[in-house]
Formats: sequence, C-alpha cells, structure tokens
Amino acid sequence: MTILREKGGVKLSLKISTTSGNLLREQTEQVFLNLVANACGRKNLQQGDEIVLSVIEHHSNLVPWQLIAKEKGARLRFIDIDENGRLRRDQLKEVIGPKTKAVVLCTPSNPTASAYPAERLAALAEVLARHDVWVIVDEIYADLVYGGFEHVSLAKVAPTLRDRLVVVDGVAKTYAMT
Repeated sequence: MTILREKGGVKLSLKISTTSGNLLREQTEQVFLNLVANACGRKNLQQGDEIVLSVIEHHSNLVPWQLIAKEKGARLRFIDIDENGRLRRDQLKEVIGPKTKAVVLCTPSNPTASAYPAERLAALAEVLARHDVWVIVDEIYADLVYGGFEHVSLAKVAPTLRDRLVVVDGVAKTYAMT
C-alpha cells in the first residue's frame, strides 16, 4: 500500500510493505529522531560543544540528544518557554554561542500543544541564520492543528537554512498509525 500526500508543495509518499502477511510497523518519528541525533551528533559534536533545546521536550526529542551528548562530552543547553509554550527570540539569541552546534525545535509541540506561527518562526530563523548550527525541527504533528491555525514548515519560512535544516515528519500521527 502506498500513501500519497502533499505538504508544503512537496509530494510525499510512504510505502508500507508486508512480509508473510504481517504488516511491518515502524516507529518512524522515534527512528528518525534517533537517526538524526546520531548522524549529526557523531559527525559534528566534540567535547564541549552545545545542543540547544527548550525546557519542555517530549522524550523522543530529548533522550537521543542526552545520549549523544554524554557520549561526545557535549552539553545540553535549555531555553525557557513563554506563556504560549514557545521559545523566545531574545533568549535564543542569548543562548546560542560559538560552541552551539545544533538547535532542536518542535512545532507543533506534543507536550505543550503550542505551535509557531510563520512570523514567529521567521524571527527565530533570523537568529539561526547568523550562526553555523544544525537546526532540527520536529514537525510530526503538523497536520494535527486546530482552531484555524495553519502550520507552516520552517523549511518554507527560512529557505536560507535548508542546507543545515533537518525536518522530521511523517504520516504515522496524521493517519493514527501509532
């Protein structure tokens, strides 16, 4: 079975295959987040480097970075969130430094149910563009927003970040597969 969908002007497909009549089930988001943390971390992190996350992260975003930071001798830096559960531009600007190698965002966020409007993402992207950091954004809940909110991907808001931007997304949450 193949599921097709369009997101942000890009056509995506997910092929689900079976073996011996059993559906192969993949925990895609967790697998991707682990893969990203390991791939980016093992290649790019060194002793004393920093990874920036919000103080409220789902374990699937936090644990892979904790493990890779411990292995590489890197440090996790946490940014407080505002009353709407979002990172503040001024705090991001304060926390990012020469040792920062990655910034991890989640929008929409599982723990806080918050999401970043395009103008808020653009403000964060302006700060991120000034630093040579990897930006990892978990957008797995992008299609599960309500109340007239329209999710816009960081890839669309900040095309200048694309060569150092990793967007984690999938169809498992959207189609209630997990």
